[in-house]
Amino acid sequence: MKNLKLLPLVAMISGVLVGCGGGGGGGGGGGTPVATYTWQVVDLYKVERSKVGAGCAIFANMSDGSGDVIASRVADRGYRIMFHNADGSVVTDKTIEGSDLPSTGIIQFKETDVPDGGYVSLEEFSGLTAGQRDSYIFGVHKSLLQNMTLAIRTQQASSNNCYRGEQEPKDLTNNDAVIAVTANGNPAFFMTSSSESNTKGGTQPVGLAVHSGIPSVEKKLVTAFSQYSNSEANNLTQYAIVPVGAVYDVTNPPTTPPVSVLSGNNIVSPGFTATDLNLSNSGVEVVLSGNVYEWQPLYDSSTSYSIASSDNNLSNWSLRLNGVTPGASGTWNYEAQITLDGSDVSITYPVVTDFSGSNIAACSNSYCVDVSGFTLSDFQLQRTSIRSQSDSNRDFYQTIYSVPSSSQVILKSGSEQISPQTTDVIEVGLVDSDAKLLDSAKVLMASSLDAENLVTLGNAEYADFNGVVMLPSDALKYKKLIMSQHYQVLSNKVN
Repeated sequence: MKNLKLLPLVAMISGVLVGCGGGGGGGGGGGTPVATYTWQVVDLYKVERSKVGAGCAIFANMSDGSGDVIASRVADRGYRIMFHNADGSVVTDKTIEGSDLPSTGIIQFKETDVPDGGYVSLEEFSGLTAGQRDSYIFGVHKSLLQNMTLAIRTQQASSNNCYRGEQEPKDLTNNDAVIAVTANGNPAFFMTSSSESNTKGGTQPVGLAVHSGIPSVEKKLVTAFSQYSNSEANNLTQYAIVPVGAVYDVTNPPTTPPVSVLSGNNIVSPGFTATDLNLSNSGVEVVLSGNVYEWQPLYDSSTSYSIASSDNNLSNWSLRLNGVTPGASGTWNYEAQITLDGSDVSITYPVVTDFSGSNIAACSNSYCVDVSGFTLSDFQLQRTSIRSQSDSNRDFYQTIYSVPSSSQVILKSGSEQISPQTTDVIEVGLVDSDAKLLDSAKVLMASSLDAENLVTLGNAEYADFNGVVMLPSDALKYKKLIMSQHYQVLSNKVN
């Protein structure tokens, strides 16, 4: 039996409670409480919705048109939990593996179980013989530990209990769903938005396409623009919040379709500058009735943005930005969520330079990922990910979340040895944010796991092979939280 105490009573904790929040307090007594952390380990798999039982979690709908969903089971095999010293070495007497893994997939450990400056990791492995296995490690620095739900790729027994939690609603989107609006003047383009910032649009106010089922189950947001050319809509002049009952079927329209009236009241248009970022998939987002909608797109050519400054139905105004820095700055990928208050915005980000010299090198009694092109003090959080090989030519993949480091130690496997190659993939993501550190860490971790990529055994770049997964309500909670902060991520890779 290992030194860590596995608590079967935590199996009673609901999926939502296990999946979010920080570490719990310790027991009674006069001393300082010791934080206790809970990691719930699950597998994700693609399945027909009808085969998912009531009360069993559905994380997402598949986007492949199959109508299938992503569900999960508790995981009790195919992985181990390890505790590492600051140099990446394993504290072997604390490893939880094999028969010590609880059938609930729930692991609890205390802050004092982790060495100072050390790490906790989940290692997923494939292969029967130690020393000849694929190794996939997800590691977290002690300073970032918190409660998490972790998804792995190893298929669990069909008899394992499902992971219980909420279910993502069925995608009822109907391509015949439309709305009708009326506006002052003659807007050049109308954009419609549903929750999750799903947008459609058109140039005609009647029969305007909208991302919706029929009937609709939520309000819609419509914005009108006076300029539209080269597929870019600019100069937002009017908007309307469309009620639930306004969506209708264009192939079977009502005799008198409901019409929503657009208005230009409350709209202000401050300046916007993102001089050297090549922007794509960017825009202004806002919260309406508890969900996130897109208010307007933004482009390289955009010189202003807009908000409805005094509409109490709309809140959490925020920029969602995606872009690339210039070649002279190392061609870093840029992502941001920046809160808006109606003031002019000029996007600035920490100085970054060439990243191409980054590599895996020997350090002390281990290997480290030596990275360059940034200043440590400009960031609070770092994702370091490698795709290398073992000395038996098997996969040796690893992602570590830590405080910023220019020489991040590689965590040792419980059974495999890394053998660095010149073709190794090295990825780094750096966070600059005024959000709480643990919140920023949870957002970065969850955004780095693509559930659909995982269930299809994909190999997408900047995507963890195992790691943090969130139920829909938690994902929405963290999205809205980060919309009210300044949060930007710069990432780059070699090979």
